[in-house]
Amino acid sequence: MIESQLDALRLQCSDYDERVFKTAQLFADTARAAGMQLSFDLRIGEADAAAVLGYSPDHLQRIRREKTGPTAYRRGIGNKTRVSYRLVDLAHWIEGTRER
Repeated sequence: MIESQLDALRLQCSDYDERVFKTAQLFADTARAAGMQLSFDLRIGEADAAAVLGYSPDHLQRIRREKTGPTAYRRGIGNKTRVSYRLVDLAHWIEGTRER
C-alpha cells in the first residue's frame, strides 16, 4: 500500500517537473519572440515578467511586496536597484498555484 502511494507521489513529482519545464520553455519562447532581454540564467526584468504572466507591472510589484508572488531577485544600490525573475521561478510559481 505504501509502495503504491510512493509510486503515485513519484508520478506527480515527475508530472510537476515536466509541467514546470514546459512552462519555462514557453515563457522563454514568448520572451524571445517579444524581443525581451534575457540574462545568461534566463532572468527577465519585472515589467517583462509581468507581460509574460499577463499581469500589469503594478500587480506583480504588489504581490512581490506581499510575498505572495514568484521568487524575485534584486540587484543594485540605493534607488538604482533592478528586480528580475528567473523564468523557471515564474514557471514553478504558476504550476505551484495550479488548481485541479
